[in-house]
Amino acid sequence: MTTATRMNTMNAPIQDGCADAEVTPALPHRVPGYSTMPRLGGVHRRHAARFGHTPPQVREARRWARTVTGLSQEEADVIELVLSELVTNALRHTASGQNGHFTVTIAYLDSDVIRLAVEDAGPGMVRSLPFPA
Repeated sequence: MTTATRMNTMNAPIQDGCADAEVTPALPHRVPGYSTMPRLGGVHRRHAARFGHTPPQVREARRWARTVTGLSQEEADVIELVLSELVTNALRHTASGQNGHFTVTIAYLDSDVIRLAVEDAGPGMVRSLPFPA
């Protein structure tokens, strides 16, 4: 599942409006071949991280995305909304939610275009339907 959104990237300070901002989150697993230190707003810069299968990992993925993009509050809210939807779908409907993982990739395609992708762990266990197919 992938989506892209057009927005202005700015090097504004990161402002996390979460009440639990004082809690230090577990760091996601960085993906080899991608950046290890964010260069905010850099064109052709890519960031990727792998997260676990538990529901709190949705919040951690949003926090990570806000950190590596360095977007303003308004712009980061859009990224976080889309990311939340993609990750929740991956955890609910694929093996990612069954002791698997998911990978989030953020790439700057242009100075005002960001590609956001969530890779899941593939098909989940087949569940029987409550009605005949």
